[in-house]
Amino acid sequence: MALHGTRTMPGGLVSLTNRYRTISDGLISKPGFVSAGIPVGTLVLDTDFAAELLNEGFTFVASAVDSDLLAKATDNALSNVREKLK
Repeated sequence: MALHGTRTMPGGLVSLTNRYRTISDGLISKPGFVSAGIPVGTLVLDTDFAAELLNEGFTFVASAVDSDLLAKATDNALSNVREKLK
């Protein structure tokens, strides 16, 4: 399984997450955007990280994109057909 961020950033996913955390801390901390009443949101593809951001004060977090959902549904459908082949 490939980890996002491993190709484009030295240090891989941990480095990417730490950099994102630094940015998000500035958005939600006082006197950040949330405390000023400005909605803060983002897109992440890790559902655990999405919940973490919502718990920290993000207003909205998208945790999937349509192409990713379609690809997973397609893989699942193909897998179901293959299981039923004799």
